[in-house]
Amino acid sequence: MGKRPDMNGLWTGWYDYTGFSDPVPFTAWFDDVDGRLSGTMLEPNTFAEDALEDLEAQISGERGGLVISFDKTYCPDQGAHGLPIRYEGHADSDFEMVVGEWHFELGGYGSGRFQLSRASRGL
Repeated sequence: MGKRPDMNGLWTGWYDYTGFSDPVPFTAWFDDVDGRLSGTMLEPNTFAEDALEDLEAQISGERGGLVISFDKTYCPDQGAHGLPIRYEGHADSDFEMVVGEWHFELGGYGSGRFQLSRASRGL
């Protein structure tokens, strides 16, 4: 059986901020139902309440062919901002890697690059 061309499963990755050298690692779980994406992202806390080791965010977006776009919104009970962050990228033909750029939907708060690598496929 061949690989499904979708985002279902566990992914590891990183994002960076334009002008800064240290990337932020993260893991993400994607559910891909006919190109509609949902899921959860977990990353080290780099800016919210000091007591939190990790930050969780919800993912919502779409996939059209090899083009991936989704919004990441941090869960509000963590002391993190609630501004949607847009991720837009392209998957390789095997859906094992996605590379692209991110930016705040409202602009002006930062932007950078990201990369996702598949860790495992969903059921």
